[in-house]
Amino acid sequence: MRVARNDGGTNKSLRVNLAGKVSNRSGVGAKIEARAGSLVQKLETYSASPAPAPADVVFGLGKRTAVDAVRVLWPAGIVQAETEIAKAAPGKTSAALTLSVTELDRKPSSCPYLYVWNGERFEFVTDFMGGGEMGNLEEPGRFNTPDPDEYVRIRGDQLEERNGRYELRVTNELEEALFVDRLQLIAVAHPQGVEVYPNEGLIDPPLPPFKLYTTRAAQAPVSAIDDHGHDVLSRIARLDREYPDDFRLDRIRGYADEHTLTLKLFEEKPKAQGSKAKVRWERRHRACNVRGDAGRQARCLRSKPEQILLLLTGWTDYAWSSDTLAASQSGKSWMLPALQVKDAQGRWRTVIENIGIPVGRPQTVTVDLTGKFLSSNREVRIVTNMRVYWDQILVDTSEGDSPVQMTKLDPVAANLHWRGFSRELSADGRQPLGYDYAQVSFTSPGKQ
Repeated sequence: MRVARNDGGTNKSLRVNLAGKVSNRSGVGAKIEARAGSLVQKLETYSASPAPAPADVVFGLGKRTAVDAVRVLWPAGIVQAETEIAKAAPGKTSAALTLSVTELDRKPSSCPYLYVWNGERFEFVTDFMGGGEMGNLEEPGRFNTPDPDEYVRIRGDQLEERNGRYELRVTNELEEALFVDRLQLIAVAHPQGVEVYPNEGLIDPPLPPFKLYTTRAAQAPVSAIDDHGHDVLSRIARLDREYPDDFRLDRIRGYADEHTLTLKLFEEKPKAQGSKAKVRWERRHRACNVRGDAGRQARCLRSKPEQILLLLTGWTDYAWSSDTLAASQSGKSWMLPALQVKDAQGRWRTVIENIGIPVGRPQTVTVDLTGKFLSSNREVRIVTNMRVYWDQILVDTSEGDSPVQMTKLDPVAANLHWRGFSRELSADGRQPLGYDYAQVSFTSPGKQ
């Protein structure tokens, strides 16, 4: 008879404990790699029963007393590396080291980034083409319908000539395959003081045809109140990276508790001479061009609805396919941002089921409220359970009839090459991030 004797206890090992945040809590399905000098080992956690490998993540190190790095590929697609790993104490007989790894909430992929030459440097404008994503799971058994066209607004002060040409840069910096069929610059000539916006924002099909809105002297609402009753007007009055965010986030990325934002657009009745409401009231009456016949004028005003445009600029913290699946298993679903107004009895009624979400960071979503009001009340309410952050909200009542001329410009040159990864920027440490085109690294910030 032979007796096997275990002479272990002098060799070292590393035990890795995983705690998922975006992925499942136990990190089942994670791929873990450990490096100690020339030693490289890989393990994977399984949910199968019986498991094809031990459930514990333990790496044998032999006589080695230190581990250089542990790299985890989480089920959500996030890659995370840990290099600060405690060493075994000299002379200590305990053979096991322990490393606890908590998953970072890092985007595993993203849309391409757009930069334009502003006369001094290539300036980051936004990420874009998010609506064209293919294969995004919206609910079990149903995938998204890609929107292949997107119009990105570039302000006039952002784009300047460089050696007689306009130069733009599009970078694809994270894990995805990008297929671009056509890029075209559309120059829009318009009167001074007029701003133009495309009707962009991610919505469900059927998709509306392209439209260009013109605005003049758009202003912040009279008031903005969140669902806790807090005054958040200062957070949406200007682009300053301050936005209403006092809603509870769900443990599943992209989801939050249902929350509202109530806006009073303007006073219903004209007051002082020269006030904006008075000017708007006079403009509508002049447009009807009816004199001396109150009945004909009233009919004209009823047939010419008050034109109101909301300009909502912000960004979305998305849920990914794995998050959508987890939400479905938890009995949750998206509540796309809906817009409500008050009826004659003062009850909130939904008049637009989905106003759209910003797919860029940032992007302006245009919401045409013409003919949507059910009473004289000029309050609107946005309701959603998504993580949508509105940085600026403006109201335009300029009738949108300013003349414009569009000129389409095709590229005269294009080249594709390897570049690297732009440095992430955030002066206040908050989202959304910006990017510095001039500072490039060959190491992806999404794989640290």
